[in-house]
Amino acid sequence: SGDKSREIEEINISSYASPEGSLDLNTRLAENREKNTSAYLKNQLKKDKITEFGELTANFTPEDWEGFQKLVSESNIQDKDLILSVLKMYQDPEVRDREIRNMTSVFDELAETILPRLRYSRLTASVDVIGKSDAEINQAFDTNPSSLTVDELLYAATLTDDLNRQKAIYTAATKVYPNDFRGFNNLGNVLYQQGDYDGAMNAFKKASSINPASAEAQMNQGLVALLNNDFKAANQAFGKAGGLPELGSALGVYYLQQGDVNAAVKAFGNDKSNNAALAQLLSKDYSKAKTTLSAIQNPDATTYYLMAVLGARTNNEQTVLSNLRQAIKLDNSLAKQAANDLEFSRFNISSVL
Repeated sequence: SGDKSREIEEINISSYASPEGSLDLNTRLAENREKNTSAYLKNQLKKDKITEFGELTANFTPEDWEGFQKLVSESNIQDKDLILSVLKMYQDPEVRDREIRNMTSVFDELAETILPRLRYSRLTASVDVIGKSDAEINQAFDTNPSSLTVDELLYAATLTDDLNRQKAIYTAATKVYPNDFRGFNNLGNVLYQQGDYDGAMNAFKKASSINPASAEAQMNQGLVALLNNDFKAANQAFGKAGGLPELGSALGVYYLQQGDVNAAVKAFGNDKSNNAALAQLLSKDYSKAKTTLSAIQNPDATTYYLMAVLGARTNNEQTVLSNLRQAIKLDNSLAKQAANDLEFSRFNISSVL
């Protein structure tokens, strides 16, 4: 009580009786046990001034044969295999009870070690743990980052698209929680996006030194190695990242740079990215390239440029012009590239340059 971060959503009382005796008797015993437990719990909640606890439910099981079977199977009773075979042989609970009672040699042991453990009530509560709001997490980072857990810090970085703020948050995570590799790995991702490839590589290596089993940190080192045309280092890093779902895309880039287009297409699989579309264009699978480019969720200048190339390869002038126009609008430097690109030599693209 008094913990504002937790809410009791539901409380359930499950009461049981052991399976010896008649079904009528066991039903009354289990039902009374459920009523007594419910009354006790309600009184205790009232005493502790707990009024917000959602739904209170209760049920009872007259003869807990399932629990009986579990306890017998886990016990050291000498004839437990015989008891378990009887349980399987007879479906009628009263016949089961009679047959087990007939085993006078083991019944005393059952009465002492097993049956008492089946006379009980179980209380279960569903508790919602209420975390800090997004606003509270942002405020805590701005005022006192060390007051946040590592998971809260990592979450804080997802609340912004500002790479500089993400960098600051992940940097704080590496200082407050220097033994958690995720802060360094995520910091490396941000530095990579900002073009600081040396800084990114250092962060990824630090992540790997903390957690050598991190496939993601290994894969990220391979991506930086590719940018530096260090294919040997990239190959080694990717080899240590086996099993990572994203590895296919990284290997696709690796094979593209190696000039192995078919291997690249295979590695990319159904990845929806500019690089995957480029590999499909180079392998002349224009239908798949179109599907890939159309499925890219956040198309950028490169996406539209590749779509224009696809238009040129399929002799569709309208596709060439409309996509080049959009590509140049997003990145003006592509106008010069397009003017010198042999892909568009058969088309008059002067109107969009």
